[in-house]
Amino acid sequence: MKKISYLLLGFVALLLSCSKDDSGDIPSSAPSDLKITSEIIGTSTDKPNGNGSGMVKFKATATNATTYQIQVDGKTQTMPNGELTYTFTTAGTNTYNVTVTAYNNGKNTKTTTSVSVYVIVGEYATNIIKAMGPGFNLGNTFENGINATSIASIKSIIDLYVGAGMKHIRIPVSWAQSVSGSTLANTSTGRVDYTHSRFLELKAAIDYALSKNLYVVINTHHEHWLKDNYDGSAAYDTKFSNIWTDIANYFKNYSNKLIFEVLNEPEGALGQWGTNVLPTNTQAITYTRKVNLVGYNAIRATGGANTTRVIMVSPNGQGNQGMIDEVYPNKSSLPGLGADKYLAIQVHTYDPWAFCGQTGSDSAYPGASSIAAAINKVAAHAALIEIPINYGEFGVGRTSADRNTSVVHEYYRTIKTTTLANNMSFTVWDDRGWFGLIYSADKISYTFSSNNILTKMMAP
Repeated sequence: MKKISYLLLGFVALLLSCSKDDSGDIPSSAPSDLKITSEIIGTSTDKPNGNGSGMVKFKATATNATTYQIQVDGKTQTMPNGELTYTFTTAGTNTYNVTVTAYNNGKNTKTTTSVSVYVIVGEYATNIIKAMGPGFNLGNTFENGINATSIASIKSIIDLYVGAGMKHIRIPVSWAQSVSGSTLANTSTGRVDYTHSRFLELKAAIDYALSKNLYVVINTHHEHWLKDNYDGSAAYDTKFSNIWTDIANYFKNYSNKLIFEVLNEPEGALGQWGTNVLPTNTQAITYTRKVNLVGYNAIRATGGANTTRVIMVSPNGQGNQGMIDEVYPNKSSLPGLGADKYLAIQVHTYDPWAFCGQTGSDSAYPGASSIAAAINKVAAHAALIEIPINYGEFGVGRTSADRNTSVVHEYYRTIKTTTLANNMSFTVWDDRGWFGLIYSADKISYTFSSNNILTKMMAP
């Protein structure tokens, strides 16, 4: 009986051993038939390697694969569901070898392909807006012709401001809106006349400012044909798109120191205080977003350096700082849906108008803390939607009252210090009139105005 028991125990042990060994020998199927495809974003007949964004969508498929890894540009990354969009950042057209490995239960197979990608590298808007620092407006010049557009006078102004420590210039420009009896763009089609004498003077001003190492902002300024009458129709969209397409194409190869501002002070049908269409009107907000998007899309579509050129959009209510969170409450409301790192928002402030307006009074000054609080509120919202801010216009004007006062100086200085502390840039308004900061007897050679505003504002 003992022998039989020992034999039975040995037989059971043998069975268990065989069962264990057999389970270890069950083969796992290795991945097979691995394929990888690449889609370069922004390709076209004339841009076979992409539009300069550097974005490529990779997709891998294989039989029996459970996971995928990709080696690209010296990096190894997982591919969730076999897909990955990768952004190349080396400037120019470069060819990269890409290897994908498919895995299943410890076994793998791999394949390699190559992709040639065109990349334009530009600094993100966050960096550029900060680098712009203090700046000034070349007001009442190319947008309405009150001041001369001759390059001789403009050079003098630029030199004066550069000497004062300014790092950028904003040049307001009217295109399909008449200036001195003519337009830079066809009033029916929006096509820009590159041979117009005023356009050539504008180009000369831009080129000179860039030669002085300034950032340069150009925009579509008054354009009341659009702002006062916009109804969302294709007629307005096409004309406005044509203007920006032609502007962007002409300056396509300019450096990223040139910045495009889609539309100065959306107002009228886009929403304006004291009218039947308030900025808070839902339709006005929708129209404002749409107009900004039309210009934005037209610029980006031209490719070249415009793929990563900084574009600014503005809220309505004449660009009022208080409307930023209404017009752009979240990332998805922005052009590019919050994914465009080369987008910025420009806001303006002449608040309160009872103090800032040309008929205003120093008695209406609300104090430095109130001025700073409004800017800090904009900064808080900008941080929420991750967008940099340029204060593109602000100032105190007077038709007759004295501007060389302590509260006026404090107003300008407060905007300077508060914007810079929030990594914003500021562009003080100077129209050489009610809001003037410089003076010239001959309108050619300029000096600081006796109101001391520029000196006080730029002082450390």
